[in-house]
Amino acid sequence: MQAIPHGFLHLDFYSTNATQLRVYLISPGPVETGFTLTVPTSGWSSIDIPLSAFAPVALNNVIQFKFDGGTGTSNIYLDNIYFYRTS
Repeated sequence: MQAIPHGFLHLDFYSTNATQLRVYLISPGPVETGFTLTVPTSGWSSIDIPLSAFAPVALNNVIQFKFDGGTGTSNIYLDNIYFYRTS
């Protein structure tokens, strides 16, 4: 029996003044779904978000990312944004 691959969005993030970050994938329509992260205010954090969390976005046709730091002024730094899958 062959294993079913599982896809992820990897993201490294850092902030000294934000408490949450919403990450969106957007496909044509537009269809968008967000995933909320809690942001610690000390050092860089890494996360691997299952692509299933972004349903019903058409994962074979993602045209845009959107990042929302919430209300007010917050500085959020992003790095190492990529898709990957495991088998």
